[in-house]
Amino acid sequence: MRMLLGLIGLLLALLVVAWLVRSQLNAQMGVGSPPSSGQQGDRSQSASAALKQFKQSLDKALKARPASAAE
Repeated sequence: MRMLLGLIGLLLALLVVAWLVRSQLNAQMGVGSPPSSGQQGDRSQSASAALKQFKQSLDKALKARPASAAE
């Protein structure tokens, strides 16, 4: 059980790092072209919505009972 939780934590940390790297690469690629006036607002709103959805799904997963709890 401890190993399974460690593996889940490691995968979650890897997912967060991959998401951060991807967002940094996207930000660097966008530096070369001048942003339009509404484009930056759309990006920040979509990033905010994605972060909110991630937090909600994480909270839901943490509140859910594990499948092995029925033992």
